[in-house]
Amino acid sequence: MVAAVHGYLNIVQLLLSRGADPNQRPTNGVPPLVVASEKGQVELARLLLENGARANSDLDIPPLHAATYHGFVELTSLLLEHGSDVNQADNRGTSPLCIASTNGDVTIARLLLEHGARVNQANGVDASPLLAASSNGHIDVARLLLEHGADVNQDSNFGASPQYTARQKDVKIGSSPLFIACQNGNDSVVRLLISHGADVNQTTNHGASSLFIASLNGHLSIARFLLANGADVNLATTRGIPPLAVASFHGHDELVRLLIAHGANSFFLDGLTLLDFEHEPISGVLANQLPLLDKVILESSYTDDDIVVREERRTTRKCPRCTRRRPPLD
Repeated sequence: MVAAVHGYLNIVQLLLSRGADPNQRPTNGVPPLVVASEKGQVELARLLLENGARANSDLDIPPLHAATYHGFVELTSLLLEHGSDVNQADNRGTSPLCIASTNGDVTIARLLLEHGARVNQANGVDASPLLAASSNGHIDVARLLLEHGADVNQDSNFGASPQYTARQKDVKIGSSPLFIACQNGNDSVVRLLISHGADVNQTTNHGASSLFIASLNGHLSIARFLLANGADVNLATTRGIPPLAVASFHGHDELVRLLIAHGANSFFLDGLTLLDFEHEPISGVLANQLPLLDKVILESSYTDDDIVVREERRTTRKCPRCTRRRPPLD
């Protein structure tokens, strides 16, 4: 129905009165209701629905997902009133609530929850709405989800590469909302999650804790808050890498001091301590551990872009004890 694509309401009304099928798909395969939903055309959508347009579809992007994605509150409400499935997943396994949470749209998220949206329904990589909100720093949406019973410790495959997900099949990488918030440096979200009972010592399947990821990324205030709320300063990954090692490796001096002040054990490299290397920068000491560190970090839900950043940092690193540049570690 070409008239619907251009929003010609009167022409659409005339065509419908003469028996036009409101669900007919043109050559591009997108029915009129989806077009109206993508463009926020409320009256056109209402006209189509009142004349038999299906509120649910098997399209890659159903009408409700389109309206939710673009933030059309009135249109979202209209579709829900006409029976749109609030928990239907799109072609990527994503629910409307997960979309609203990713976008930080509190109004639509609340509307969906009021119509029965499942608060813990995960998407195609097992990321829950709470994890999506936490990842993007949307504290108001995160708070709303927690008020509606979101599982603060629900883990996921979020952050894993497609190759990893394909290899592991049904095995989750174990990224929690708190882990992702710590990785991204979202202080306020971290505080919110912990205040609602997030496990500060929950780890990924490879043993990376929230303190580990905060230490790796140099998020000092988050690390301090985690430690104040019971984070295990010596909790190492499954390959034996503790937070102190990655903080030292990346030259996060203040974080190293913080971890040591909270009892971090420097006895972590083949029976040697940091004092054994007092005349050598710790980055040089850890150079021998690079293959192991790379493997652990890669398996701890890092994306390809994150690894590229790490590789750039490795080519020329600043010596912690002076201002000169160290040569590549290759």
